Formats: sequence, structure tokens, C-alpha cells
Amino acid sequence: MIGEPLGGAAALFGEVGGDEGGVEIFRHVARERLVDDDNGNVGGLGFGEGLGPAGAGLWGEDEGVDALIDVAAKSDLLGFAGGELGGDDQMSGTFGGVNLDGLELDGLEGGRIVITDVGDGAAGFFGTGGEEEPTRHDQEEPGRDGGLAVAGAILLRPDGGLLLLAIGIYLAWLILRRHQPLVPILWAATIVAIVALAPLVPWTLRNLHTMRGFEPLAPRYANEEGEYVPMGFNHWVKTWIADYASVEEIYWPVPGGAIDPAKLPSRAFDSELQKKQTLQLISDYNQILHIDPDLDARFEALAAARIHAAPLRYYLWLPLLRITDMWLRPRTEMLPADSRWWEFNDDTKWSAVAVTFGAIGLAYVLAALAGLVRGCAIPHLGLLLAFVVLRSVFLGTLENPEPRYTLECYPVLLLLASALAPGQEPKADVGLSKTCI
Repeated sequence: MIGEPLGGAAALFGEVGGDEGGVEIFRHVARERLVDDDNGNVGGLGFGEGLGPAGAGLWGEDEGVDALIDVAAKSDLLGFAGGELGGDDQMSGTFGGVNLDGLELDGLEGGRIVITDVGDGAAGFFGTGGEEEPTRHDQEEPGRDGGLAVAGAILLRPDGGLLLLAIGIYLAWLILRRHQPLVPILWAATIVAIVALAPLVPWTLRNLHTMRGFEPLAPRYANEEGEYVPMGFNHWVKTWIADYASVEEIYWPVPGGAIDPAKLPSRAFDSELQKKQTLQLISDYNQILHIDPDLDARFEALAAARIHAAPLRYYLWLPLLRITDMWLRPRTEMLPADSRWWEFNDDTKWSAVAVTFGAIGLAYVLAALAGLVRGCAIPHLGLLLAFVVLRSVFLGTLENPEPRYTLECYPVLLLLASALAPGQEPKADVGLSKTCI
């Protein structure tokens, strides 16, 4: 909890006074503005949680301030070098409503620093003008901006709605496990939901009037009104497909292109009898190159038999394989490399490219996992992880596992992997604890 509110203020301290100067400025302002209560709160913001002996009951005491500074320093929050001072090692001006005139910065070779504007972030951190509690506007603005971001994601792609679901799950987590205040969180969730879904209202009303149906988003298969979707064929594909190669060879050519039965993996058949039935269905399709309702019903019956025989394969193992393939497969879809890269029957150059790209993708995932295990100082990490998990689960339900679908998760991977950057020290006793989730 300490990382988010201290980040901007600590960066400012470091910039104006170097590392040591930042500590001294923070020490002075903190002593002036600390609020001593049973929860160890600072300026109306909960900083007691996760600080151990520096928590409740110590604020206002020297050891409490020192403990808070130690925690901030160990979290790299005051580690922003800002150059040297010159002159008489004194401060002037105000910060967060605290007069800094004559504040001496011991141990610095220095001059006089004049702070004229600390910005909204720092002022909000300490509370200025006697206003310790956030206003309704302060609560509404983040929800509005977050809702606009979610709305943009939904309008760009319908599955952007997963971000709204991730926010809802995370806010529920804060209420149930972190004992956060109920009313402010519900208010924020309501604002996010309203702003995110409002742009869909005109589109929904238009579709209700034009197509006489409730359709707030684009159809799952992007089909036009009245266009037939062969759901039986799709269900049959999901009983065996696990990798992108089959998407190129089997799923995309239908309808309009012939299916090569030799491209089917062995897991597409549970028995010799089922193999004969499958090959006959493919032969019938190849004669007409489209799937009519009768042929689709036969695919549906075959899919139902396979699901009944192995439900775990359909609902668990195959989705996990599709998720793994989308995350780890070499991203060579736009290159001439063979989609069956693991057979190494392509030109040596393209086989090498595929292996290299695969190694790069694996390195991203491993670096993110290592950064997550090493420890975090990422505010609201639980929200980011919830989105990655939700999107991965959703992708596992698709019958076309394409690696490009995981790209939306890569900002989270890069953020987690940044914990391995030089100069980033592990955060003691953080890990995946509630202090960062």
C-alpha cells in the first residue's frame, strides 16, 4: 500500500534534494502532517498496513517516522538522484502546506532550494488547505477516466469487456479480503461501469430497432445478420484442436477450401470407427466446400460423442494446451516460416527464425514470472494479474488459438519483468502478499 501514494512525492523529494535531501524533506513534512490514530494513518491515508512495528500507535513518534522512512527507502521510493546542492544547505518555500523555510539538510554540500509548485499529486498526498479527506470529485475522476479507458477497449474489440470484469473482481477482492470501505469502492465501480457501458447504448438501440434483437456487441463469429454459422463444425474442432498450425490447415479454409485429412492429429479420433466417420464427414464436405445444416448436424453429433467420452479433455486439457500454445508459440504468423516449426522440415533460415522467436517469447514469460516471485512494488498488482488470468481463460475457449490474442497481456509481463532490471532490489517480505495485491 505504501508504493502508490508515496511514489510521486518521493520522486519529487529525490529530484529536489538528492537521495539524502529527499529523506530530510520527507522527515520534516511527515512530522508536521502525520495523524496519530489507531490504524497508523498518515494524512488520512492508510499507511499502517504492512509496516509491522512501524504501524499503529507509532505515528508522531521519532521512531515511527524513522521506520516509515526506512520502509520507503528500502522500497526504492526515495532513490531518485537529483544532483548536488550548493550554498548553505537550507530549504525555503512550502510543501503540502508545511513551511520549509530554514530547513537544514544535514550532510549535503548544498545551496538553497526554493519549492514553488509541488503539483496535485504531492499536494493530494499530504492534504493541503486543511482538506484531509478526498472530495467527491477526487473519487469520481479516477472512475470516470477508468471507465473511458474500458469503453475504448470494448469499442476496439468486444473482448475488451474482460477488463471491466477484471476491475469488478479486483474491487470485490478489496472489499472481501482487504477490508476496504464498501461505499467508496461501490461508488467507484458504479462510475466505471456506467461510463464504460454508456457508449454501447446507441449501438444497442440501433440494433434493436434495425435487427429486432438485443445485440450490444459484435457477434461472436462476426457473422452478418441471417448468415449461417456452423456451430456443429466449431464444436467438433474444439474437441481436438490445440495449436495454431491446425487453425491454418483446417479451421480457416472452411468454408470454401478443401480439408486435407492427413493434417488431422491423432487426437481427433478416439477409435477406428470414429476415424471412419470423421473421414467420411470430411469427404462429404470436400465435395461441396460448404457446411449446410444437415452436414453441420452430423459434425455436432460427432462432437457430442467425443465430449461425452472425455469431458475433461474438452473442458480442461485442450483449453490448457491452447492457452500454452498461444503464450509460447513462436510468433511467425506474418513470416514465411512453416507453421509446423517443430518438425524442422522448413528452410534452415526460417527454422532458425522460428526457434529464436520462440526463445524470445519464452524469455518474456520467464522474466515476468521471475519478477513476480522476486517481489513487487506495483500498486494494484492483483488487478493486472486478474486481467491476464481472465483473458487467458477466455482464449482457452476459442477454437482458433492464435498467438496474437495474448499481446494485450504483454504490458503486464513487461511491468513484472522490470523487477529484474539493474538497480532493482528485491522487496523484503513482499512477494505475492497482500501488500502489493
